Amino acid sequence: METELTTYESIHIPALALPAEQEADIQEALADNLDGVLSRFDLPRIRIPAGGAQTWTVPCSLGEEIAVKTLTAVVLHRQGVRTYYAGEEIVNRPPDCSSDDTITGVGSPGGLCATCPFAQFGSARDGAGKGQACKLGTLLLLLTEHGLLPMLLVLPPTSLGEWKRYALNLAAAGVAYHKAVTQIGLTKVVSDYTYSRATFVFAGRVPEPHLSALRSWRRRTEGLLSQAGIASATATAAEDLPDPFSQA
Repeated sequence: METELTTYESIHIPALALPAEQEADIQEALADNLDGVLSRFDLPRIRIPAGGAQTWTVPCSLGEEIAVKTLTAVVLHRQGVRTYYAGEEIVNRPPDCSSDDTITGVGSPGGLCATCPFAQFGSARDGAGKGQACKLGTLLLLLTEHGLLPMLLVLPPTSLGEWKRYALNLAAAGVAYHKAVTQIGLTKVVSDYTYSRATFVFAGRVPEPHLSALRSWRRRTEGLLSQAGIASATATAAEDLPDPFSQA
């Protein structure tokens, strides 16, 4: 990465530039509006679009959406997950089995993911390609240009390689992923079927004046992607329960 030691001088991540008083107002609003309980299912969600589309649909305040070609973001946290549905119908119900560490599944069948037959390549339903019936994915918790609250980006298996390569390049440059300003784009891939894949480009380091706010956001959102968050949200966020890795 040619810009690996660059500082991103013109950062436009509103949540990292809030005055202390306004930051306190947001925390008070969260406590009042959500009874102090926030799970990942409460967050605005960004998905990889279907059919090779190269435009993101980003939720904004008060239910509005905008279309952008590139997301400029800081990744607060990332977490690998697995999700398994036993039947065809996966709408408005939690998965039969899931894992928030990709090591141990909770549900049916549950147990060690490494030895589970549904986590093996070629186990995809109806023998569809070489995929896994239990889908492996990554959740990225983002601060973006488009709001004050974190957003959740769901990476399906087809985008995991791009994220891993990017994270490795950052590590080789001595940059922690959460201290990088990242530009997230989309590319069209045509193989057995056409799909969209996320791309990641390093735009520079988070400027020094914003690091204190970044540490505060990371501390406040620690554990937001945990299994406990899923359990607390299952009964109240049915609209978010379909397969998180679906590109539909």
